[in-house]
Amino acid sequence: MSKKMIRTFALVASALAFVCTSAYAQGEVWKKENAGVEMKAGEFKLILAPELFKGSRIDGYSAAWNRVAKVATSLGWKAETEDDLTKGKLDENKRVFSYPDTPDRVLNAKYYTLRHRVGMKASGELNTEKADLTLKYSAKDGKAIPVEAFLKGLPEGTKAKAEVNVYGYVDKQIGKNVEHATMSVTFKKQPLLTGKETAAWFAQKYPIINTLGIPAETVVNMPTSKYVITYATNVGKLKRGDTEFEVESCAWYNKDTGKFVTAEVSWRAKAKDADASYELLNAIQRQASEILDAGKSKNAYIK
Repeated sequence: MSKKMIRTFALVASALAFVCTSAYAQGEVWKKENAGVEMKAGEFKLILAPELFKGSRIDGYSAAWNRVAKVATSLGWKAETEDDLTKGKLDENKRVFSYPDTPDRVLNAKYYTLRHRVGMKASGELNTEKADLTLKYSAKDGKAIPVEAFLKGLPEGTKAKAEVNVYGYVDKQIGKNVEHATMSVTFKKQPLLTGKETAAWFAQKYPIINTLGIPAETVVNMPTSKYVITYATNVGKLKRGDTEFEVESCAWYNKDTGKFVTAEVSWRAKAKDADASYELLNAIQRQASEILDAGKSKNAYIK
């Protein structure tokens, strides 16, 4: 066999392995029988390289969007840049995030995440009327979402959101994606956390916490030194046929120090558009890996 034929065979085998791996992951995660609940939509996420945000956020957003748009157009998408980004004037959603857990991180170990999110006014003051609390379960290691247990004891009419979270460029490997079926419940207009709330306090809102083996008196909080201020904005829109993605970018900074934490570009897709979304996600990794950092959840970057 000639060297040219060997190279060709290797390339084809690599491509087939890449396609099969992606298809397998998508097929397993999106199936109701595996997730425990129907996955109607997903959020596709790529962490951005910190270098993009050494200057202004708008420069970082623009650099990320321009590369995403270029890759997308090569796949036949029509890219429309957000007007505010073109004008250099951003309409950012500014909020403070924290992720309470026990000192030994029991919630994280059991695949649960608490998130406290508070809006911020233009003055920099907290908008106490826009505070919410979310509990999210991310199915991992082949486990299904414990839907019945998760919803048990919640107020009648409580709405739960089920979707697939997809992180691309894991371990900085092109085409290596991690997908988790997730379920979350968010309560709006919540009080600001004091940092003294116990497991029993949170369990009044989310009874599933009572089943996780956490002593009722355990304080569940996050040091305020780890709080992050998030800035999020729409950067553009992608259209191809009857499929449309609204692309968002966000940047996180430590609330106390102002130090950059991480940034992301993402979009949401309906289940029917998942194949197109995976195609785009993988193409960005292949063609624009220079704008990416190792794929994982944003809160994993908090130190």
